Amino acid sequence: MQRIQWDPSLPVLSQNSILYTSVVDLFDQARTGRLFYCQGTYSEQPKLKLLEPQLLERDLMRTSLFRVSGFGAEHFSPRYDRQQDQPRDRSQTSARGQRSFVAATLVLRDQAALHDSTPSTLFQHLRQNYFEKNIVHGPDHTLPPLRYDPTWLNDPSSRLPAMWCSLHSSLASSTEWITKFDVMIWLSTVAFSEAAQMNVVEVLAAFYRMQGLKSVSVPQRTKFQLSEGDFPLSSKLRKLVQNASRPFHTCPDALLPRLDGETERQLRRRRADRFEMNQADAVSKFTQELENDWPCERPRTPTSPTATTYIDTSKAMTGVSEQFKIWHDNRCFYQYLKDVCAALAQQIIRRISTPDYSIAQPAEEPPEATSFVRFFSTKDIFSSPAPRLTSDPPKIPCTSLREPMGSSVGSSVGSSVDTKVASRINSLCRDLRTQASSKCEKEYVVQLEHSFTALQEFFPNTTTARLTYDTVESIEVYLQDCKKYFQYLNQVLAEATRGRVQQAHRGMATSIQNSPRVCVMFWLQQLNEENWAKLSDDWRTVMIRYGLAITELQRAHRLFRLSNNPLELADDIRNVGHQNWNPYSFPESLLLEVESGMMIREVQEEIASHMRSPPNARNSMMQLNMGEGKSTVIVPIVAAYLANGYRLVRVIVAKSQSKQMFQMLVAKLGGLLNRRIYHMPFSRALKLTQNEVDAIRTMYEECMANRGILLVQPEHILSFKLMGIESLLSDKQGIGKSLLSTQEFFDSKSRDIVDESDENFSVKFELIYTMGTQRPTELSPERWKIAHRILALVSRYAAEVKRFLPDSIECEDQRTGRFSRVRVLRDDAGSALVDLVARYICKYGLTGFPLARQSQAARDAVLQYITEPKLTAENISAVEDGDFWTDLTKDPLLLLRGLLAGGVLRFALSSKRWRVNFGVDPNRNPKTRLAVPFRSKDSPSPRSEFSHPDVVIVLTSLAYYYAGLDVDDFFDTFTHLLRSDQAEGEYKEWVKSAGPDLEKAFHQLVGVNVKDRFQCLEKLYPNLRFSPGMINYFLAHVVFSKEMKEFPQKLSVSGWDLGQVKPHPTTGFSGTNDSRQVLPLDVEHLDLPSQKHTNALVLAYLLQDENSVDALPLRTASQGSDTEHLINTINNASPPVRVILDVGAQILELDNREVAEKWLGMSDERLSKAVVFFRHDEELCVLDRSGRVELLQVSPFVDQLGDCLIYLDEAHTRGTDLKLPREYRAAVTLGAHLTKDRLVQACMRMRKLGKGQSVVFYIPEEIQTRIHEQTCKPHDAKFTIADVLTWTISETWADLRRSMPLWATQGRRFEDHKHLLHGVRTTREQAEGFLEDEAQTIDCRYRPRSQTSPDAPPRGSWDTSNQSISRIIARCQDFDTMNFDSATLQEEQERELSPEIEEERQIERPAPMAPETHQIDQELVRLIQTGHFEKRSRIFLPAFQQLSSCSAANLVDLAQFPTELLVTADFIRTVKHPPGLSPASYTSESFQRPVQWVLSTMNRRQLVVLSPFEANALLLTISQSNCVTLHLYSPRLNSSYQPLDALDLYTVGRQPSPEPLPRSLIVQLNLFAGQLYLRSVNEYVELCEYLGLAWRATEDGEVVRADGFIVPASGKWGLKKSPVNSLRVLLTKVRRNCEGAEKTHLGKVLGGSFLEQSDFE
Repeated sequence: MQRIQWDPSLPVLSQNSILYTSVVDLFDQARTGRLFYCQGTYSEQPKLKLLEPQLLERDLMRTSLFRVSGFGAEHFSPRYDRQQDQPRDRSQTSARGQRSFVAATLVLRDQAALHDSTPSTLFQHLRQNYFEKNIVHGPDHTLPPLRYDPTWLNDPSSRLPAMWCSLHSSLASSTEWITKFDVMIWLSTVAFSEAAQMNVVEVLAAFYRMQGLKSVSVPQRTKFQLSEGDFPLSSKLRKLVQNASRPFHTCPDALLPRLDGETERQLRRRRADRFEMNQADAVSKFTQELENDWPCERPRTPTSPTATTYIDTSKAMTGVSEQFKIWHDNRCFYQYLKDVCAALAQQIIRRISTPDYSIAQPAEEPPEATSFVRFFSTKDIFSSPAPRLTSDPPKIPCTSLREPMGSSVGSSVGSSVDTKVASRINSLCRDLRTQASSKCEKEYVVQLEHSFTALQEFFPNTTTARLTYDTVESIEVYLQDCKKYFQYLNQVLAEATRGRVQQAHRGMATSIQNSPRVCVMFWLQQLNEENWAKLSDDWRTVMIRYGLAITELQRAHRLFRLSNNPLELADDIRNVGHQNWNPYSFPESLLLEVESGMMIREVQEEIASHMRSPPNARNSMMQLNMGEGKSTVIVPIVAAYLANGYRLVRVIVAKSQSKQMFQMLVAKLGGLLNRRIYHMPFSRALKLTQNEVDAIRTMYEECMANRGILLVQPEHILSFKLMGIESLLSDKQGIGKSLLSTQEFFDSKSRDIVDESDENFSVKFELIYTMGTQRPTELSPERWKIAHRILALVSRYAAEVKRFLPDSIECEDQRTGRFSRVRVLRDDAGSALVDLVARYICKYGLTGFPLARQSQAARDAVLQYITEPKLTAENISAVEDGDFWTDLTKDPLLLLRGLLAGGVLRFALSSKRWRVNFGVDPNRNPKTRLAVPFRSKDSPSPRSEFSHPDVVIVLTSLAYYYAGLDVDDFFDTFTHLLRSDQAEGEYKEWVKSAGPDLEKAFHQLVGVNVKDRFQCLEKLYPNLRFSPGMINYFLAHVVFSKEMKEFPQKLSVSGWDLGQVKPHPTTGFSGTNDSRQVLPLDVEHLDLPSQKHTNALVLAYLLQDENSVDALPLRTASQGSDTEHLINTINNASPPVRVILDVGAQILELDNREVAEKWLGMSDERLSKAVVFFRHDEELCVLDRSGRVELLQVSPFVDQLGDCLIYLDEAHTRGTDLKLPREYRAAVTLGAHLTKDRLVQACMRMRKLGKGQSVVFYIPEEIQTRIHEQTCKPHDAKFTIADVLTWTISETWADLRRSMPLWATQGRRFEDHKHLLHGVRTTREQAEGFLEDEAQTIDCRYRPRSQTSPDAPPRGSWDTSNQSISRIIARCQDFDTMNFDSATLQEEQERELSPEIEEERQIERPAPMAPETHQIDQELVRLIQTGHFEKRSRIFLPAFQQLSSCSAANLVDLAQFPTELLVTADFIRTVKHPPGLSPASYTSESFQRPVQWVLSTMNRRQLVVLSPFEANALLLTISQSNCVTLHLYSPRLNSSYQPLDALDLYTVGRQPSPEPLPRSLIVQLNLFAGQLYLRSVNEYVELCEYLGLAWRATEDGEVVRADGFIVPASGKWGLKKSPVNSLRVLLTKVRRNCEGAEKTHLGKVLGGSFLEQSDFE
């Protein structure tokens, strides 16, 4: 039985069963969504086991009779009721039931009498069956409560004996704690037992009812051990006495004298016999005397003469007395039992007649019983006629009022566009028209002019009127009328509820308040679509009137509160509400109004109507000005309407707005509208099973059926699509087809609403699934070493460029110990800097790039090759057909061309600002040390990365140069250095560029003790953290070598996939329409006539007289940092500035809190009490003068923003909504690449801009120069707001031009792929059509293509027969953008990987592949046993040829290498190939084993490299072999180590021959294993001769390529083609994990350098 205990300390409702079921449902819902959590991130919900579910359901059904509709009455259900064909108590006589009836009657009837006579054998029966073998407790023993207990249904003889005396005593005493009803139910339970005996039951009843039994005295003992008997047992007594017998040596028999002739043995025997006889006699007499004393409770001690001699009487009597007491007590108990039986035999007998319980078959159940509702429901109320409303709602008396004359609004754009603003807009359009060059730019100007025309029509010149003096009084009257009308409606509805009840039992339910709880919420719930469909037309009219009455009452309250604020009052009076929509058609919109306390404006409903039903059902995006309620009003009402149970409504928002949108949707739709907000946080990190994939489909079918809203981010939608394709490609057919089936469901059923469409359809958003195995980037590690050398030259020449072009470049004063911070502002500085760097390279060369030895003509050709973006065929031939063009120099040369001529270096130094556009994010998950894109100042993009590898290298290097190494990176670098073979030399490079304060003691590595952490942090860290030498080492060995990886293929989707045509259209909106040209072709921008004025309206606001422009004065040395200078300038501004909108990201040195502290410290204490700012965790906070920071929403300043300064960093100048005082003025900063959209979004944070609020633009020196260039104004001319707008619009055009190639490429990809998916019918071949090449070679990226080059991409690759492709090309032509060079395109691309990257990238190591199973081949065993190789061996393969799956195989024919060095098949096998991966997508560089164990045979002409598993498994076999020898080997990786290639360090098996191995074999082994150091010059010469490389200066007649390879081939190994590049790949990528080796012997040889004797000393 379940027992429920209530906690008195908790409220009653918290212990309600309905709450329990709700909590269980919530937990179940959370568990359903756990599949969206990665392993280790899901918090398991507690399992509630407080109740039995079946009993809980039974309780809910039974208690439903006492609950009202809506609060539990609905839980009643007859589904468990069933009719018994043959019940167990029908037509049967139950003996147990009769016994229970008799027992109950014995207790309850008036006369105390027995039911049956007492048998004479009762005593013997009780003794034998109940007591003889039990323990009986005395009368003082505590009894359990005498009431129903199921344990009494067992055999009573198991419980009754122990408590017999207690029962007698308690029942006879008739104490208050026991009632006759308790006794009745208890005794009936005992009698109902299968083993119950009525004689015993009657005895118990007699104890309670009959005086004769009550008078029988109960023995006063603690307990009775009846199993011991009730009289003495001779055997028991004898045993007790014998246990107390004295020992032999204490008795006189032990001293009997020896008899004559008696031996010692005979003496001992005689003494023992005498002792045993005497002692037995003594015990017998002692026992007899004790028995003669019975019966008694304590016997006397026997006095026989021999007792004390042979027995310890004291000890014996102790045990005897205890046993006598037990026997005596038992004798008393049985005597008591005889007395009970005797008394019972004298009692009166009156038999009890038992009734007959036969039950007649009930009549057939009435047909209405199953459908009968046993409570007064909501349906009953609305099934009766609706009441008639005889009173009309009140009317507002002042709806025709206008704004007052004299306000700034009334004289400008608030009511009309004045002449001054109109002139400025016309002048702006004229300037833009002269600057527009492309077709699209000219159309942009035309659209702006049309917008201005629409603005003039939208605000015609009308005469404004003042508010009348009796306005407040009229509003008060209106408020009272609204209250009265609302009370009237409530009264009418209450009467209708009471008076319309037809049945009597319904009326009774109403009178006793067992009807539905009728209140305001009850009536409003009927506007919910689910309830609305059940109402009659009359009731619908009443409910609409009720809802409208509440909205009017709310409006009256608002007007009354605004009665002291004429301008805002006029705004609210204009919004009469419900003018262009009928609440009867959209009841949920009315419900949303009531619940939110607002009124939908006409413009909001106009946008909403087009979003519900766009023209021609096409995908459409619309424009609505900022602050007009797009997200807070339009999205909820449209989503609620569209979610009708047959469409899956998805609200698509960017991640940055997702949290705010979720909170808003829950607040708007989660109340009376009763809509659940679903999520789909889908990513590649999820490892789904088939059941989980099916659960996803079920979840979103439920969302659609329940009319829920799916809040989703673009990357979630696209990731789901790619996951299905990837699953097919990975041979997960079941999962893949299920996902694609769900994708087909999404495509056919979803109805999408896109918020901030310009961001969600941005061309910079591209989701990528990388496919294949990870491999090092091409030309690693030379790729980043060359970049570091180029950047060192940039730092060297930047100051020189600034001297003759001071306005074109920013370059901080170069300080010793750090890299100069450089920003290229104009193209002339970029060109000059690139030219200086290139000329240095051509004059002096670079390490590993020996250009300085070439002729002047060759160097001039190279200079042109690496600096000119466009080359003629002659220019290309001069370099590529020359002697310098070799396998060794080709890739570095092309890389230099990409960095310089390809614009990578210029792009990084001009287009990207540190901490604004790029930086390192230490908090990113998965963790990375590479530079990532920043969305704004100090706001890294959570999931995007730069796609171009050289952009990544350059920006990562700059980020660390500017920020320095943190403490962890500093110690990681030192740890790696100390393990290096060139530690001292590397450290000297660090010291060369260290800070000036580095003590001389630390100029040598021996002076550094890394374990002394305090010394390192105090002395070394400040001087080395910015050292370019140390940073380069850290990047090369710790960052790039591990993280600069690439994948062979990818799956890619973009915003085009979001905007694809579906059965249900996609609609959305944005605050601006500048991005309309880069929307997908399937999405059109809908120009609503009523919104054409929007663009001009914002410009008109900005062009008003109260707004101004200030050029930021130059900072002097005494003015501190740039940030302090800017804040000080703003703080001293007049009129005073209360808001900083840092959309230009000019505040870099301080974080947001530091800015708040600095500004608050400078400001006037009387005017500014706090500063509002965004904390690093995206929470809006306030800092007061006491230094306390708290959330704005919970602080007292939330209603006192007039006492606060406001600072919004760049990231939050979009989407932040604060209600600031009308007189506030904002400072707006300008920065590089600031588009009009971003500027307008920032300015519109001032929601009353143009209506009292104003802005002032602060222009830094860099932007001043750019505006002068754009407007062609003299340098001494003052800037105007029109100049600022002209410049931002030109930046908008430039941004669109930069976006067009990527937009076109994404569109072409979409067109190629859009017909490949067919849901569950999609085949693997179709899925393969989505695969694209991800990794590009340096040749493909940077090699110039002449017009006649056969390698140029064919024009026909763009299918112009496709209408969409033709439109894409036409639009690009309209922008004069037809350069689709992939390098230019990709360097600016940022791609969203979500966490859509292979797992190895999350944990910074290669993908966790499944290991291969080791195998011992019998062919290897036979080799060990015989020493002979089999012909056509299956498992012994040439060592160099097994590198065929590495990138080294692409550089040389591996078959030309010698084949004497072999490896086993088990050595080659390391990991299993991923399922579905093509051979071209697999690379084994990250999975090559190191060489450790080498096997030699007797002929010593071949060596076999074994795997560690083979060496360990066959160690015993090898040790017993006389044919082979196992050698331990390791390549020489440090010059201080001794070489081990003699293979004599450790051997097993056959004793090795003293004859050395062939040198060719040893050289092969060392090369294959990755040895770095040679013994001597002779060994160096030997290596070069084997490889065919020059080892000395070239002699006359010899032809030597730049990499040292002699032409024609002359090496001993007969290599026909230079092996240098492939050996460099083997050495760096395979054996050293992309770490450089240029300072080692092998590194220098492969780098084209000669070795001298000094290199070996």
